[in-house]
Amino acid sequence: MSPGSRNAPLIKSYAIDSFFTTYSIIDERSAGFFALGIAQQTGNPVIVVCTSGSAVLNYHPSVAEAYYSNIPLIVISADRLPFKIDIGDGQVIRQAKVLEQHTIYSGTFRPDVMHGQKTILECPHQKIIPQGASESQIYSLQQQTNQFNYELAEEAFQRVLKYTQPIHLNAPFAEPLYEMTDKIVELPESNPLKIPSKSSSMNLEKLIENWNQFRYRWILIGASNPNLLTQKVIDLLSGDPNTVVLTETTSNIYGKNFIYSIDSLMFPYELKTNIPPFQVPEVVLTIGGMIISKKIKSYLRNIHNLEHWHLGFHTANDTFYSLTEVIKCNPNEFLDSIYSVESYMKVQTNYGQDVLEKFNYFKGLGDEFLKKIPFSDLKAFSLISTSVPRNTLVHFSNSSIIRYAQLFQWDPSISIFCNRGVSGIEGSLSVALGASQITDNPTLLITGDLSLFYDSNGFWNKYIRSDFRIILINNRGGGIFRIIPTNSKDTPVFDQYVETVHNRNARYLAEEYGFDYMVVKSSESLNESLETFYQLSDRPRLLEIQTPRRINDMLLLDYFNVIAEKECKTKKYFSSSVI
Repeated sequence: MSPGSRNAPLIKSYAIDSFFTTYSIIDERSAGFFALGIAQQTGNPVIVVCTSGSAVLNYHPSVAEAYYSNIPLIVISADRLPFKIDIGDGQVIRQAKVLEQHTIYSGTFRPDVMHGQKTILECPHQKIIPQGASESQIYSLQQQTNQFNYELAEEAFQRVLKYTQPIHLNAPFAEPLYEMTDKIVELPESNPLKIPSKSSSMNLEKLIENWNQFRYRWILIGASNPNLLTQKVIDLLSGDPNTVVLTETTSNIYGKNFIYSIDSLMFPYELKTNIPPFQVPEVVLTIGGMIISKKIKSYLRNIHNLEHWHLGFHTANDTFYSLTEVIKCNPNEFLDSIYSVESYMKVQTNYGQDVLEKFNYFKGLGDEFLKKIPFSDLKAFSLISTSVPRNTLVHFSNSSIIRYAQLFQWDPSISIFCNRGVSGIEGSLSVALGASQITDNPTLLITGDLSLFYDSNGFWNKYIRSDFRIILINNRGGGIFRIIPTNSKDTPVFDQYVETVHNRNARYLAEEYGFDYMVVKSSESLNESLETFYQLSDRPRLLEIQTPRRINDMLLLDYFNVIAEKECKTKKYFSSSVI
């Protein structure tokens, strides 16, 4: 809940009801992401409540993220009475359906006519209560209002439970706003809301038969919560020599023979010949949510006659322009069924094993390169990736941060999340803080400088645990824009308006909000700091890693050049004038 006057009835109602766990988050944009972090971890709806006017607009970034990430969020915005809109009163906008483009339900309650009777009747233009209405007429009108509002709420809640995407309920309130009634409000009889069951009614036999006819098969797993696949299914996939299994860092899926760094497999071909030395897939089965790797998207979009199947209950995105089958079924049910029939071994190619061997060869070349490079974003990530304690809840910010993370293997006990629904830089701190509220494990945010400073109001609450940790990669600008090929780098326009070069650090933010602060500028000092950074403490901690801005992009490109067995000029990075 964010402070306000018009939403005072909602605030008081929730705050005194022991059924609810409540949080006060001042900034609505931060509050939306804080709530999203809780809903992301629990899978259950979380309500955000704000006052009238521009407040509700600040929820839109988190609502859009929830919409595209299939996260259940309930927005309840307080509003003025309908006849108060567009007459010149303050804190009044057209709130009804203002979030409609990114919600699965948007409705406005009818205003209470008994409580607000005097306020309503003062306006000669209102159309809520007929002029001269008797007491019995107003009572009857109130009963109709209660029935309408109940049915609206019931439909909205059923939808958010079924589809796990955000809804918006707009609630007009008349003054006075702070008094509570001592009368029992008569509501229609209700039945407990039930989460709709997700069972498959599909005939899987034909699908499995078709799947087993393909000789070159890929399974690509995008963003998902831990435990999406059972260990039995993971083991079955790992033992299938005919199938290539590619996982993203945000998939939280780890298998013995899975390719965990997609760009390390695909990028070298783009640099070298643009023609992978393995047979193109005939079918790609996607599981989970958004795919981060642009390289895999580009490659698959250019394959003619590719079949793309999507498995799962959430939205099936036509990411590769070739979506042919949507299998609304529990992924474990379908995959387990594949390996329970004899036909899955009918066609043997060792295709999956061949691609895996090429990937392992590439990673070996890349690992040797990492040992030699100077301090940089890439070097910092190589050190961080092996330092995170087991069972930590890790959140990554967007842009270059999550893309660096994709290059490394993380401990399977770690749960990894990133706001990849919209992939914006806002909200990364707030969502990590929200997620930390309902886990017994420590939470770590790994973030870039622009993302952290952009969401600095996320610090503005009293719910930061002492085991909360932040690793800030500060390369003094939007490093992702240096990675994107362009001839305009290091020009005044690029530096100021695209990369957004700055000289900020996080020292004073850390001091203001009670964080222990550490700063490092070399591999040696980073290794030394990581030895104590995760240890138990009385206060949360922020480790700032300052890297040289102008070499990060060149080192990353040469990482892929080495894998592609092309010439690289690593030695030039050791010049102090460049660093």
